[in-house]
Amino acid sequence: MKIGNQGFAPLLIVGLVALLGVGGAGVAAVADGARPGDALDGVDQAVEGLRRSLTTSPEARARLEADLATERINEAASLAAENRTQHVQQALDRYATHLNAAQQKAAEAKLNGKDTEEVQQILAENVLRHQDVLLGVYDQVPEQAQPAIERALENSQRGYNAALEALSNGKAESLEQMHSGKRADIMEKLQDRGLDNLRMGDEVMPSRRPGTDGEAEVDGMGEVEKEDQVESGRSADLPTESTGIDGDTPAGAADEQTTPVDRGSPNTRPY
Repeated sequence: MKIGNQGFAPLLIVGLVALLGVGGAGVAAVADGARPGDALDGVDQAVEGLRRSLTTSPEARARLEADLATERINEAASLAAENRTQHVQQALDRYATHLNAAQQKAAEAKLNGKDTEEVQQILAENVLRHQDVLLGVYDQVPEQAQPAIERALENSQRGYNAALEALSNGKAESLEQMHSGKRADIMEKLQDRGLDNLRMGDEVMPSRRPGTDGEAEVDGMGEVEKEDQVESGRSADLPTESTGIDGDTPAGAADEQTTPVDRGSPNTRPY
């Protein structure tokens, strides 16, 4: 595999860090504060990659990924304050990666018989703080960059739902009660910004729905498109009050309804 100059430099610096001992550790510490677009960002990412590789315990790796997700959110906030919109997007892309990895590693640890209640609680509580920060970022970035913040909010909500699903019923209920005020505050802020359409409710992630095979791995961060298809498919099966208004029929509806479906008497709709 050919490694370009950009990929080789961070690896070389990581090697020097290992060789230089204390002095190299100082370089790594300075790079730890680097953000997307900063001069030492490549070094920071290389050091983090090394830490992730060396963390072999799934439970410890889940905690590390959770910490890195929080770091990415804080970076996004500081970059937004400096009007570095492109780099905000980069930080949020990394945030989604870390959040997904945290859930996957927590699920792996649980399959190995480990108690993951504490790490899942940490993930859920972290995500609530992330959402509050993301709403602040939303207010700072230009309009064309706001969809990226909306996606990050939805990603965070899926992470929150996954954490609750992984907790025992008693702890999940206790956590929700403890943070009900915070959740209500976030929902109110979403409404104030006209973001009611975001998937920020308490829906269960597709891989955790009752009756499905979702025990081996939580893969919610990449499932939004599939979930949207499922929801749109359900909507297509149900009659709506808007169908037939002004004689309009949605495109393709005639083809889909070639076989009549007995839904009971028209005077006894189930809704």
